Amino acid sequence: MDGRDRELSGGEEGFIRDDNVPLIFDFDGGATLRKDRRRTASKSQEVVQELNSELSDISNAIRDELKPKLPAGADIIVDIEFSRGSVDWAGIIAISDWMARIAENIAFVEYVIKAATFSVNKIIRSRIEQRVPIQDIHTNVNKRRQPDPIHPVSRFLWWASGAVVEILRDSKTDKAKFEGIGGAVLMTGVLAFLSGFYAVYTVFEGSASAAPLGIIFGLVWALAIFNLDRYIVSSMKKENPDAGNVIVRFLKELLPAVPRLLLAAVIGITISKPLELRLFQEPIYEQIQINRDATITEKEASSRSTYAQSIEGIDGELRQITSRIQAKEDRAKYLEDEFHKESDSTGGSRKYGYSIVARIKEKAARNARQETDQLRIETDPRRQQLQSRRDDIERDIQEQLTKFKEKLGTDFFTRMTALSDLMAKSASIWWDNYFIIFLIILVEIAPVLVKLLSPLGTYDVKVDSRNEIESQEAKYKKKAMKAIAKYHYQRIVDGEKHVEDEFFDMRNKLRTDRLRQTFDHWRAIKFDGQGPTFDELHKFIRDNVFTNRNP
Repeated sequence: MDGRDRELSGGEEGFIRDDNVPLIFDFDGGATLRKDRRRTASKSQEVVQELNSELSDISNAIRDELKPKLPAGADIIVDIEFSRGSVDWAGIIAISDWMARIAENIAFVEYVIKAATFSVNKIIRSRIEQRVPIQDIHTNVNKRRQPDPIHPVSRFLWWASGAVVEILRDSKTDKAKFEGIGGAVLMTGVLAFLSGFYAVYTVFEGSASAAPLGIIFGLVWALAIFNLDRYIVSSMKKENPDAGNVIVRFLKELLPAVPRLLLAAVIGITISKPLELRLFQEPIYEQIQINRDATITEKEASSRSTYAQSIEGIDGELRQITSRIQAKEDRAKYLEDEFHKESDSTGGSRKYGYSIVARIKEKAARNARQETDQLRIETDPRRQQLQSRRDDIERDIQEQLTKFKEKLGTDFFTRMTALSDLMAKSASIWWDNYFIIFLIILVEIAPVLVKLLSPLGTYDVKVDSRNEIESQEAKYKKKAMKAIAKYHYQRIVDGEKHVEDEFFDMRNKLRTDRLRQTFDHWRAIKFDGQGPTFDELHKFIRDNVFTNRNP
């Protein structure tokens, strides 16, 4: 059995060559012999030995029984072996050639299992019953799981490109192209994850949930972009090279691709923004600080403008009080200077000592100083009250600025604003920014461009053929269902009409018979000179025999 398994799996001596892998079904079963006192255990062993000596004939008989039940062209190999000591068996059935290409067709596999079960039971039952009677027989058939000849990475990239794997696996020249398209689609998903993760992480930066939320959103965003790109690529269709010249064919392919290219460009721009923020992180932080200082200054000016009238009133009154005190102080100092000059003979009298003029000037200076001190004492409560109000206003302004500073952060939109300001001030950052955007857009639209610019391949031809066949099949099925429904209801109408016709025919016949019986009876009793008149007879027939209607 092991050698046969290697042969069926595509060995050098097997009938499967090239890349086709057969459908292989494993089966096992057993039979229960009827109880007979005269039959011993040695008889069962003898039956098994005889069956094992006919393995080739039994295998061929099962194959011949099964082959007509499968579509034409299927090559079948059956190998069976009976267990020693009991009427049990096990074996394999291999279906090769083009049938292996529809291994994923579940309905076909289920059909083969049922057909193989029936064929094995039928042949083995007939062979055993030639020797001993059977009470029961059963066989289990299962499809063997074959190793996938396609590498899992290649299969995933084909799926990512939107290709039908069952068709692409037989299109050798297009495999690498769709692997490249799938890789480009996968790359957009990776970039989308990084972009989404960083965008959410910056929003919740400093929080314990920043990283988990960033990962969750990044995965959701990546899946959304990945599936959208996969749909964009898979929905593009190559035109048949026989349909017009090259330019017309290219335009037919380009026009449906324009909306997809625009959508891919928008996605590329969306993905690029968070990545730009990460790449320009240092200059963005510096610009944020500059913007922060400017914003705080503007806020302070705005707050002071709110209290401007109150501040101006307080400051004006303080200036008036200060100017009055200063005027008194200046006069007192002036008079004191005049007194000192008069005392040291540098004054107006030119007399040295404490003269009468000096005493007069001393008195005037003393009075001026007393007036100054008195004015200070009188205005001091008002000055303290005004200064307290001025300090309260200043304290309110500083509290507002403190709260405002606490609200300033480095969230996503703040960084975007800083990046915009940097681009406005620096030409190099402007060029670097748009180069990154262009690069991300190019990566995003790469699958669409590859699909658009690549020549028509065998895969495209096969997909177009399958689509056309399925479309025609759907149309024919629709027409058939309509025709069947129409025929069904037409037969119902015809049947109802036939029943109605039969009913009225029988009804008319019964009424005719009753009419004759009534008339014959009337004639008989009228002949004897008795019975109703003809008019009374007519009224009776009209009321009891005729169909209800207006007279």
